[in-house]
Amino acid sequence: QPQLPHPVDVGRPLRHRVEQPVEHVATPQVGRDVDRNDGDHGCPLVPDGSDAACRAGVLPVLRPDAPHLSVDSTATSLMGYTGNVNVGKRAGAWTGSVSLAATSPGYEINDLGFQTTADRIALGTAISYRQNRPGNVFRNWGVFSGPDFTWNYGGNLVSASNGVFLSGQLVNYWGGSINVQQRFSTLNDRLTRGGPLTRDPAGAGLGFRINSDQRRAYTFGADGSFGSDKGGSWRRSAGVDVGMKPAGNWDLRFGPEWSRNHSAAQYLQSVGDPLATSTYGRRYVFGELDQTTVSLETRLNVNFTPNMSFELYAQPLVSSGKYGTVRVLSTPRTFEFADFSAQQGNATPVTTASGQRGLSVDPDGTGPARAFNVVNRDFNTTSLRGNAVFRWEWRPGSTLFLVWQQSRSETLNALGADPAYQRVGNFDLGRDAGDLFGIRPDNVFMVKMTYWLNP
Repeated sequence: QPQLPHPVDVGRPLRHRVEQPVEHVATPQVGRDVDRNDGDHGCPLVPDGSDAACRAGVLPVLRPDAPHLSVDSTATSLMGYTGNVNVGKRAGAWTGSVSLAATSPGYEINDLGFQTTADRIALGTAISYRQNRPGNVFRNWGVFSGPDFTWNYGGNLVSASNGVFLSGQLVNYWGGSINVQQRFSTLNDRLTRGGPLTRDPAGAGLGFRINSDQRRAYTFGADGSFGSDKGGSWRRSAGVDVGMKPAGNWDLRFGPEWSRNHSAAQYLQSVGDPLATSTYGRRYVFGELDQTTVSLETRLNVNFTPNMSFELYAQPLVSSGKYGTVRVLSTPRTFEFADFSAQQGNATPVTTASGQRGLSVDPDGTGPARAFNVVNRDFNTTSLRGNAVFRWEWRPGSTLFLVWQQSRSETLNALGADPAYQRVGNFDLGRDAGDLFGIRPDNVFMVKMTYWLNP
């Protein structure tokens, strides 16, 4: 299922954001060599990092228009490096920095840690001004800006953006922030999942946040963001949080959030077709996607005594996604598609032998190209994640923890028969939230005790 984009990734098709290079290793690690046999995952191990994508999605395998990538099916190890250099001014009202980071195609550490991408060279700049001397209106305020650029090792610019972020706190302790971002048109080497490059349309977005005096017994905050791009994708989100402190040792917070997104090109599948010469013998199929999500974050902290406390966290979430027009990439290095739908008359509703519903698409009408099926991937998801922790420090340095975790989740897809099929992809907060109480929960109970031998 598609993942929700970060608010600043304005208009980017869902789940296709180009991440920054891995920077959690502060110094270069040159010549890393990890031995591994390929029998346990069925993917060739290749020095250039293609095996990483095969096993963990770090890098597309055999991209047809990437001469800097290749596959060595006889290789038994990976070699790569990552590193970054940052130079900046840290002190004073004016600060700034310039950073350069690189992660080679062959660098892949998912055997030891967590990595989402490789084959990246990033240049980041930042300049900011901060005024901490209280005035007649503001107690403090600041402004931050700086463009960022990212290339792959083939020399393709895959990310370019600039933004301005302003924040401040009034003399009455109310505060807020606003950010504006411009994302420039670049190439995208992830959208086709190992296929040719496409283009990311230029986009822009705006986000804001306000909050009340956090010292009070009752607090309030609100935030929102919206943005769009020239390819037709857009995002809207809004949230509020309310805090209550009925006593000095109690802290209760509620945070409902709503988001609505439209992706102009959510990846679905690729189909081999030797007649699709412009896209290297395959047809890359996408779909328009509308997704709505509502969640409620709840936190309760109670300190009964300095040595005894209770913490509770719960987040119910309801989300639905509905796919629309089927789109087939027309030309590499563009954001151009041929559209197909039953309404246009160039696609036919079908039900497969396994009960899957979808569309039969004939890419060239009466031409020689063979038709292919696109399965309906609409979905409704409901989930609840919660945990409670009781802490008792029964003697200095010796503590008892009692933990309860509960999770509930269910996903309805378009494989179901009527009438369940009719509700898939259609958002109904009351109906879907009510389903949470009928889902069988998974409960985990844990006890942890520490004992200090010589307090």
